[in-house]
Amino acid sequence: MGYGMHSYDVPVENWKYLGILGAITGTTSVLHVFFSKVSFAVTLLRLTDGWLRQLIWFIIITLTLGQMSSSFMFWLRCTPAEATWNPHIKEKKCWDSNAFLTYSIAGGSEYLTQKRHSTQSFTDHHWPILSSLLGLV
Repeated sequence: MGYGMHSYDVPVENWKYLGILGAITGTTSVLHVFFSKVSFAVTLLRLTDGWLRQLIWFIIITLTLGQMSSSFMFWLRCTPAEATWNPHIKEKKCWDSNAFLTYSIAGGSEYLTQKRHSTQSFTDHHWPILSSLLGLV
C-alpha cells in the first residue's frame, strides 16, 4: 500500500487509497478533539448558572459549527468529491490549498511564526479562565 514510505516511493495506483485514509484520519482527528472539548464543556454546564452558563453554551455552539465544517472539508474540497482524495481525476475544480490552510488555522486558532508552531485552540485558552471563575482552581 505504501505505509511508511516516502511519497515518491508509493506506487501511483495506491495514491487514492492513501488519500481516502488521510481524509478518514483527518475527519476522526477533528471529531475526537471536538468531542473531548464538548464533554468538558458539558461538565462545566453542570457547575454553572447565569451568564457563565450562557457563555459556555455559546462556546459549545461555535465550537460545533467550526469543527463540523472542518471535518466536512476533508471530503468536500473538490468537485466532484472523489477528486479530493483521487489525484488521477483531471476534470476537477478544487479550493485553493492556501484557502483550506487558512481556514484550518483560523478554525483551530493556531498561530504560526518562523520559530514556533502551536496548535492550541480558542477554547484551550478559555477553559482555565472559566475554571478560575468557577472557583475550581
